[in-house]
Amino acid sequence: MLAAIAAGGLVLRLVALFGAGGPLAAPTGYDDGVYFSASALLVRGVLPYRDFVFVHPPGVLLFFALTSWWPDPANAFAAARVLASLVGAANVFLAGAIVLRASGPLGAIVAAFLYAAYPDAVIAERSPYLEPVLNFFCLLSAHCWLRARQRPSTAGVLVAAACAVKFWGGIWVLASLATARSWRDARRFLAGAIGAGFLFVAPFALTSPRGFVEQTLLFQVARPVDGILEKSVRLREILLGGHAVATVLAAIAIVAMLRWRTREQRYFALAVLITIAGFMASSSYWNHYNSHLAASQCVLAGLGAAALERLAPQRACRWAGAFLLFAVLVVQRAPFGHLWRGSRDRAHDMIAARNAIHAAVPPHESVFAFDPAWTLAGGRLPPHGDGAAVVVDSYGAMLLESVKSGKRYRDTGAAFQSGVEQREVRARLEKSRFAIVGWRGNWQLGFNDRVWFNANFLCVTPEAGEVCVWERTTTDLGAQLAFAGDANVQFGEGWYDEEGFPAWRWMPARSVTTLPAIATPSRLQLHFHVPLDVLGGAPGVVVELDGQRLDQFFAGTGEVLKTYDVATPGPHTLVVTTDRTFNPAKAGRSADARDLGLSLKRLLWLPVAEWPARSARR
Repeated sequence: MLAAIAAGGLVLRLVALFGAGGPLAAPTGYDDGVYFSASALLVRGVLPYRDFVFVHPPGVLLFFALTSWWPDPANAFAAARVLASLVGAANVFLAGAIVLRASGPLGAIVAAFLYAAYPDAVIAERSPYLEPVLNFFCLLSAHCWLRARQRPSTAGVLVAAACAVKFWGGIWVLASLATARSWRDARRFLAGAIGAGFLFVAPFALTSPRGFVEQTLLFQVARPVDGILEKSVRLREILLGGHAVATVLAAIAIVAMLRWRTREQRYFALAVLITIAGFMASSSYWNHYNSHLAASQCVLAGLGAAALERLAPQRACRWAGAFLLFAVLVVQRAPFGHLWRGSRDRAHDMIAARNAIHAAVPPHESVFAFDPAWTLAGGRLPPHGDGAAVVVDSYGAMLLESVKSGKRYRDTGAAFQSGVEQREVRARLEKSRFAIVGWRGNWQLGFNDRVWFNANFLCVTPEAGEVCVWERTTTDLGAQLAFAGDANVQFGEGWYDEEGFPAWRWMPARSVTTLPAIATPSRLQLHFHVPLDVLGGAPGVVVELDGQRLDQFFAGTGEVLKTYDVATPGPHTLVVTTDRTFNPAKAGRSADARDLGLSLKRLLWLPVAEWPARSARR
C-alpha cells in the first residue's frame, strides 16, 4: 500500500514536468536554478566559497552532481527535476514506513498520503531545491535511529548528510539526542555525525575558510528580513497553507502524549515544534520552507491518526479507521485538486528566455542572467573561466556585499538600494557581452549600476519582453537616450515633465512625440512601465507613426518593451494612446491630481546600423 501511495505521489510531482514544453517549461523558482548551476560548475572545477558565492553548505551540490555533469545544461536541469521527483516519492514511502513500524497500517497510510499531497512538498519536489534532499536524509536518519535494532553511527552519518545540505538538519540532531536510549548510543551517533560532517564539508571549507564562514554563517545571521514578514500571516501559512489536516492530526499526537508516549512521538513532536519555532524566529520566511516541515509533521500526523484509532473501542477500530481515512481524503481533496490543476501551469519566462537565447546568443558565447534558471533554459551555465567574477546567485552575492559593510537595513530591498558598491556583479556585467536582467535585476541593481547598464546595453530580443537578451554596444547610448539631453526628440501634447533620474515621464490617455529625421533606416524602441495594480486590468495600447498604425496590443505585464523598424527618413510624429488611466488624488493614494496612463522609462531612436547585429541564430 505504501508503495502505491508513493507511486501516486510521484505521478503528482511528475505530471507538471511533462506538459507543454517539457520539464523546462514547468514553473520554477530562483533557488533551484542557483543550486543546480552551482552543482554544474562544481563538477567543472569551479568551487563554491572560493570562486563564487554560495550561502548554504555544499551537500546539495554533491547530490545533484548525479545529473549536473551532463554536457547540455538544459537537459541536465530537466533530468534533475525528474530526480527531485523520485526523491519526493522516496520521502513519501519513508514517512509511511516509519509510522508503519511504530503504530500500524492506518497511521502509515495517513502519513504517506498527507506527505504525497502536501502542497509545498509537491511543488518543491519538482525541482532541485534543498528540501527534497534535506527531507530524504532526515527521514532516512530517523528510520535508522528509531528501529528496534538501532544503528546510531549510520543515523549519525545520515543526519550529517542532511546538515551538509541545510543547517536545519541540526533540528533532527537535537531530536535524536533527546530520544537516545543510552549515552553509548548518543556518543556513537555524535561520532558518526561529526566524522561524516567533516568529510562532507571540510574539503570545500578549507579551500576558502573565510569565504565559507562569511557566506554560510555571516550571511544567514546578518541578512535583513525578507519574504513573509507579518508574524500572524507567517503562522497561518505554517499551520494551514493547504495542510490543515496534517496540523490537526499532529496536534492530536502531541495531546495523546499526555496519556502515553512512544519514542517516535517524542522524536517527531520535538522536530515539529523546533521547526515551527525556527520558522517564526527566522529573519526570512517563504511558503516553500513548509516543504521541510512536511517531513516531521506528516509522520507526527500519522502517529496522531494511530492514536485516534487506539482510543476507539476494540470492536469499532476498523470502522473508526475507515471513517478517519475517508475524512482525511475529503478534507484534503481541495488542496489536492488545486495541485492537480496547477500542474498545467507553464513558466512563460523560461520559454521566452530559451527562445531569446537561441535567437540572439552565438553557441560559443555565454550570457549572464540575474536568475540562472533563464540561462539554463537556453542551455547555458553562468559565465566562468574568463577572468571576471563568477556570479551564480546574484541575490546572495549582492546581499552579502551589503551586509559585509556592517550596516543594518529595514529589509532586503533597502539593502540593494543602499548604494553599497556591488563590485562582483558590476565586474561580471562589464565582462559580459550578453545579459538578461528581468524583474530581479531591476529590483537588485542600485541606482548607479542601472544608469551604467542603460547607457551600455541594448535589448536585441524585444519579443521576449521582460526576459529580453541585452547586448553590449559600442554606441554611447547615454547621449542617445531621450532623457539624457537629446533635444531633437520633442515630447509634445499629453506628456508630463520628466521625473527622477534615470528619468521617466508619465502620459495620460494620449501622447504625441516628434522624432527627428534619420537619413538611413532607423529603429525605435519604447520601454513602458504599466501600473497594472491601479489600472484595474490590462490597458489596450495603440502606437501610430505619421497617422499609420504600427502596433496594437494589450499591456498585460508591468514592463513592456517594443521595438519598431522605420524605413522612411522622417521626421516622424509618434502617437501613443491607452484606454485606461488612473488619478492618484481621486483614488486617495496621493495629492497627485494628474490622469496617468503609461510611464515611459526609455525611448531610443537610432540608425539600424548602430544597433548590435543579431547575426547568431540557431
